[in-house]
Amino acid sequence: MNAKIIALIVTAVIVVAGVGVFFLYGGDKSGPVSVDASLSIMGNADENATIDSDDLNIINDIISGDKAFSDYPLADVNNDKKVDSSDATAMQKMIGREPMKIYVMCRNASGEAYPQAIDYPLTKTVVVGTNLISTIIQVGAAEYVKGYTKTNYGVAHAPVLENAKGLNGTMFDLNTDDSKTAFNNLDIAVGGLDAVITMPSASYLRTSEQYISAAGIPVLRIDSSDGLDAIGGALTLGYIFGKNTEETAFNYAEKSYEILNYITDKVSGIKESEKKTFMAITMGYYISETDSPYTGVCAYSGGTTVSTLQGDGSVKIEEGQENYMNWNPDYIISFRTLDYSINYTDITTGTTLTPAQTWNNYAKYFSNMGDSYKNMIYVNCSMPVIYRIAYIAEIFYPDLFDAGYADKAHQEFVDEFMGYLGDFDVTKDMACLITYSDVVS
Repeated sequence: MNAKIIALIVTAVIVVAGVGVFFLYGGDKSGPVSVDASLSIMGNADENATIDSDDLNIINDIISGDKAFSDYPLADVNNDKKVDSSDATAMQKMIGREPMKIYVMCRNASGEAYPQAIDYPLTKTVVVGTNLISTIIQVGAAEYVKGYTKTNYGVAHAPVLENAKGLNGTMFDLNTDDSKTAFNNLDIAVGGLDAVITMPSASYLRTSEQYISAAGIPVLRIDSSDGLDAIGGALTLGYIFGKNTEETAFNYAEKSYEILNYITDKVSGIKESEKKTFMAITMGYYISETDSPYTGVCAYSGGTTVSTLQGDGSVKIEEGQENYMNWNPDYIISFRTLDYSINYTDITTGTTLTPAQTWNNYAKYFSNMGDSYKNMIYVNCSMPVIYRIAYIAEIFYPDLFDAGYADKAHQEFVDEFMGYLGDFDVTKDMACLITYSDVVS
């Protein structure tokens, strides 16, 4: 199975060039070197999806002088800026999955990589970020989450809600004295938390990272939200919680790469002039910029953005700035997290929205866009990113995919990785998509 997933990863990276790359200072200290590791762990010398004897062989070759450390920056298992026998000894322990200190490659808001030490495997964590909670549950690590700041998603996040403590911060931060007190009490109650896991964006732990680090608790910033980084994030999360979750995450990644390669193969032959055009929307009325991950998801699906907004974020639609109405995309793709349910109930506020209400909340921004408005699609971001891509690709090019392709792939994922949902049918028990025909009569 290792060879299979490695081949899939290579193909995916060729198809979607540059995804997952970060920069790290190599052993010669001459400057940053590019790292494209799906599993972002120091010790993953060959930068693939697992820690194994191949990594040890590379380390031994560096020690003997047959390979250059600068070509394999993750070979520095113990993060002491050199590769020697101590790294080989540590790698043998890693291969045996023995408890030990390891270094996880994290990424800050500027995209800069840094190694963060943790005691492997993690068993007592706090998670800050709803996408992270979803991925951690899906790789089988819910039992190791002892606390979370906040989530609005009662169905998708049920295993964490049932067993962990809500700290009453925001989804992004421990931003109040009460939430910090709750965090301290949890730390004492569990005999010491071993990590806080959050997303790379500066929005997360803006006010509390220094506080957490001062308490001696590592902060891991792992991207599990968008694009291929989401799959690599799942692999890394699976690894750090131990052998069982590592295997589950490996299966998660293998299935994801298989689907991605299938989709990209299907759409690769479409002429540029024949590609469907789209405008990607987030948070109801924010237009995704050209390099936004949301734009990227639609691009993986074979589309071309009409957005002229440069950058990797999104821009709020303001009154008097309606030039976007003249863009005339084939589709408007609006990304919203709506839980694994038909009606979305925000468990923080207790409010419930039907699909029609979700649609109508933002319809005024798009209703004058003619056929584009009639082709607006809400995509439920509770689904892992690969299934968002599958649904959009099937919408863009129904003649290239069997009818119901995305539903079938998504159902297989739910059955394998979200068994806690019980006898769950993605076509009947949740709103994967909301379309014009669903809500406008």
